[in-house]
Amino acid sequence: MNYLRESDFSFLTLLHLRVLCWGVVSSLKTRMGTILTVLTKGAFPMLRRIFLSLAVISLLTVSANAADIDLSNAKCPVAKKKPAQAGQHVEYNGGTVYFCCGNCKKAFSKDPAKFAARANAQLVATKQAKQKCCPLTGGKLNGSTAITVAGAKVCFCCNNCKGKAVAKQGDEQVDFVFGEKAFKKAFKVSGK
Repeated sequence: MNYLRESDFSFLTLLHLRVLCWGVVSSLKTRMGTILTVLTKGAFPMLRRIFLSLAVISLLTVSANAADIDLSNAKCPVAKKKPAQAGQHVEYNGGTVYFCCGNCKKAFSKDPAKFAARANAQLVATKQAKQKCCPLTGGKLNGSTAITVAGAKVCFCCNNCKGKAVAKQGDEQVDFVFGEKAFKKAFKVSGK
């Protein structure tokens, strides 16, 4: 059985692992830092190999999940115009919502209802949620009624519903199309 060798990892990889572990296990940061220091300095060679193997596997898993979601057009639901970053996210409504910074992530976590419509719009824009019916009536979708709201393509059942959405602007339009009631009626978040 082949084990990972210390020489297989660069200093930057070990440093990245240390930072990753500190962020994930912030309540145990002192203990993790001590453990990582011991592991990176040569004590317990077999334990070090196991730990590094698990760390690489977890990094590959996180990278694979983040690679599935295209954040190129995603905006932070709190800061609205700033681009969302893969490193700042929370689980929400069955999907993952991304933020531009840690402060926005904290603000969202304190009051998710305040930012629900924009978070729901991001779930649609990042293709984590699929539209199944009209957000206003629950009727069958008509592709010719498609518009873009907060970076997400949305269809309606008829031009009457589309007209109601187009008549609204900015946050009012986002709330109208992606508010909790409309979102639960018209969209389904894909299972992870």
